[in-house]
Amino acid sequence: MEYLLNKEILLEDLEGLLSGKVPEGPHLEYKRGINLDEKKGRAELCKDVSSFSNAEGGVILIGIQEKKGTGEPEDLTGIPEEGADNLIERIENIIRDGIHPRVFVHVQKIEVSPGRIVLAIKIPQSLLKPHWIDLNRKGYRHKFYIRAGRQSMEMTYDQIRRSFLFSHKLEEQIKEFVYRRVAEIKTRAFLPSLRPGPLLIFHFIPLSSFTTRERLSFADKKLVGKFIEKSKKLPVQTFPMYTLEGLLLTNYQGERSSYSLLFREGITEDVFADVFLEEPSIEPSTAGVWGAELYEFVSGYLIPWTKSRFEFFYDFLGMAPPFLLFISLAGVRRAYLFDSGERENKSPDLEIYNTNKNLPPQERIFNRDDIFLPPLVLSEKEADALERGKNKEAVIEELWLPVLDILCNASKYPYYKPFYTEG
Repeated sequence: MEYLLNKEILLEDLEGLLSGKVPEGPHLEYKRGINLDEKKGRAELCKDVSSFSNAEGGVILIGIQEKKGTGEPEDLTGIPEEGADNLIERIENIIRDGIHPRVFVHVQKIEVSPGRIVLAIKIPQSLLKPHWIDLNRKGYRHKFYIRAGRQSMEMTYDQIRRSFLFSHKLEEQIKEFVYRRVAEIKTRAFLPSLRPGPLLIFHFIPLSSFTTRERLSFADKKLVGKFIEKSKKLPVQTFPMYTLEGLLLTNYQGERSSYSLLFREGITEDVFADVFLEEPSIEPSTAGVWGAELYEFVSGYLIPWTKSRFEFFYDFLGMAPPFLLFISLAGVRRAYLFDSGERENKSPDLEIYNTNKNLPPQERIFNRDDIFLPPLVLSEKEADALERGKNKEAVIEELWLPVLDILCNASKYPYYKPFYTEG
């Protein structure tokens, strides 16, 4: 069942599979147990995982007996809870070493009776498919598999070719969505009361929002309440309004400096018109120049946004990675980023950090009207690091570092200085 991939699986979900006699299918596999001591068992694990990843994703439930011939669940047998952590580690290591490109999975334990658990291996659809098996096992090595009905089948040449094309097409569809939304936002047609000037635009896009037909229901008060709660961590007003696109949060009336939008497809769009502020004109050539302080951009907007949206999708909704995170700057041809230490002449390595420190603002502004930075892809690996990290802000800053370096280059800085000097 596809919905199990994007939620925390509970005992009642497993009992529902049994009572409903839900058979194995394109997104679901039952296993009474798993033997990783034999090469065949390890190869079968990689075969099943790669087949789901090459299709639409799925869940393998270990500890459920199936009826032969029908694929229906027969008994919630479970497996011993003792040693489960070591088993999970072995599963993750075998998948890591035996499938290329690497597939990141999430393994969940569900207690079914005292001392007995079911392991759920959640395999998201991949952006990097097709994946192939790299195990030294006769009959499996260098083969591609795909889920077809209840079985994991070897992919044909045509299926492999179409899989490569699908990954490229999906990437282009997501980028096209972002480009189209930025163009619409700039015209203020979506929200005419949005403050004029340069815009900072964030999009948090779960891959599943483009690969499944599931839609969020705003009749779910818990969902709406949680989105509002998480949005309060951002510099945005949280008066809710419903639109054709989804749930909109902004101020009640008057000029709007920001808004947050939750699409029914499970995408968030956060727009800020107050990051870049018009600078006092020193001479005619500097009239209409907008500036934004670099560290405030990161600590006041980028880090809390990433943390807030990750917690909403991953922790609350239980949606599986990968997630794609986009930063767009719209209408910024007369805007630039500056470092506060530079302005106050307090930076200890100013000569090294900014070789163009004497450039006036009009020489430092962005050279194009819209800037689309490379997206950050949060796979299961990055999501796990963010989930387990004690200092989430530091983890987020490090994940964004390559993109921040590019953004600094656009404002005549060689790198994002706060990270390198503090780290």
